[in-house]
Amino acid sequence: MTEPHTESLLFDVAPPPTPVERLLHLADQYTQHNDALDLLPRRRPASTGCPRCLRATSGHRHPVRHQGDPE
Repeated sequence: MTEPHTESLLFDVAPPPTPVERLLHLADQYTQHNDALDLLPRRRPASTGCPRCLRATSGHRHPVRHQGDPE
């Protein structure tokens, strides 16, 4: 197959980024995402999350623990 002349191309296409450039771009997006999460206001202190989750699930643990083995 013959190569087309550069004048006959409809538009210029940039070469794809190298793997290192792609990784740097991904790292930049990750950092920006984490920085944005740090700026969000918290409704309650983070230390209350675990006890609140424990209280919310405590009623569901007992029936699961005392179930019989599946037959």
